[in-house]
Amino acid sequence: MNNLFFRLLNNKQLQRQIRILYYLHKCDSISSTEKLVKELETTAPTLRADIDSLQQLLPKGMTIKYYKKIGYRLMVSTFKTIDSIVMEIAKDTIVYKLIDEIYRGRIHSFQTATEQFHLSHSVLRKTIRHINKELKFYRLTLSTKQLDLLGNEADIRYFLFEFYHGFRQTFTTNHSYQTINNTYEELQEATTQIATNYFRINLWMNILKQRLLNKQMIHLEPSLCKEIKARTSFIQFKSVFKKYFKSRFGITQVAEEEIVWSYLIRLHCVSYYPANKTLNLCYPEDIPTLEQYEPFLRPLQNSTTITNVDLLKLKGYLSNLRLLTKISSHFERITLELHTSVPMKVKKLFKEWQNYLKKYTHVLPFSVTHYQDIALTLSIIHYANLTSSSTQKKQTILFSFQGEPGLEDYLTRFVCQLLPQNVVPLFVSNKFISHKMVLETEVALVVCNYDFLDTTCPCPVLLLSYFPTKKEWLDLQQYIFKLAYPIND
Repeated sequence: MNNLFFRLLNNKQLQRQIRILYYLHKCDSISSTEKLVKELETTAPTLRADIDSLQQLLPKGMTIKYYKKIGYRLMVSTFKTIDSIVMEIAKDTIVYKLIDEIYRGRIHSFQTATEQFHLSHSVLRKTIRHINKELKFYRLTLSTKQLDLLGNEADIRYFLFEFYHGFRQTFTTNHSYQTINNTYEELQEATTQIATNYFRINLWMNILKQRLLNKQMIHLEPSLCKEIKARTSFIQFKSVFKKYFKSRFGITQVAEEEIVWSYLIRLHCVSYYPANKTLNLCYPEDIPTLEQYEPFLRPLQNSTTITNVDLLKLKGYLSNLRLLTKISSHFERITLELHTSVPMKVKKLFKEWQNYLKKYTHVLPFSVTHYQDIALTLSIIHYANLTSSSTQKKQTILFSFQGEPGLEDYLTRFVCQLLPQNVVPLFVSNKFISHKMVLETEVALVVCNYDFLDTTCPCPVLLLSYFPTKKEWLDLQQYIFKLAYPIND
């Protein structure tokens, strides 16, 4: 309930219904009517009406079963995550349709929108007014004349990224998936090898493609363009970008500013736990400059919880952030969903990092706008490396996570703590998990926090939430234990 879409939503009943779904999913047992009424701060008649209406929205394979005089339980047999099911419901809302029409370049007048979406003028105005309350945090406005986003193009693109990011695997299901997948792999192979998360790159490439088709161009500071264009890695990237991106998407003219933006946006997709240890966390030109973060991190170096690996990752993150904030300060931000999902141990570390950041921020080579967001990202990267475990190969499990900076690293480290010694993990974030890959690697299980679309996968698949719940971790641990130590009948 904390991602961007739900903050834009002003349908109170749908908000309650989605809270019901998440609450029942989290409980995974019968929940009494009294508990649900208290959780939702509603009445029993309203709860019954909400659930009756919700039943009509649920996909095949999911239902809410009522046990007379006991309560409700969510029954799930579908091959999707709860996040994805909720988002499928959300796509029928006016909020999603408005943003998606803008994204696809289908700009409507106010009158046309009321007719297309079958809304009264007052309902549409109320919806736009509510959306604009949230958009102010992105320095944007939704116009009421021509229904379009007004503001800096860099901020619009960031907003679209965060909006669609909440829908997880949406873009890998559309017709351009294979083209973008091929382009991503070719860019990775032919340019500077940076550890990037496939899913974030996939989403950014879709946004770039669509904004160029809509003739919405980026404008960057001349000093930033000059700094980047002088880099050898940029010249290499530019050559590959022109060769593949323009030819594959039929966009004949791409301004150099767009190529600079694309070069930099890869840094927003860096995986701080790369599957391939030979990959870099930043561009080669930035490696010699990592020492400029020594004054900021020096007071930490005597800490027993900070290792050289931690320091390298923290420096890499800060170096990438320095460049990204030259596009927009929004790149300092992380989702409210992540803020509210991290466990208590990370929250304690977050408070320490928040105080540390405020105390030593003056020695950073860039200004800080969103202290809490940066502090939490630093906390997650730090905490993710506090513990590690070694494994011996007997059963192989393939893990694939998508998420914000530090989250993938955190989930990976957490998984390692669950594994017995005769299970070896295979972490893959830099490419799409295909049927062929599963066969070639001979894995016994696939675990991911997004929709796994291959329903013919030759091994079992476990789907986790974006930020897995305690119950999901326990279920995963139990499943792995059974896999590692099968009981012979």
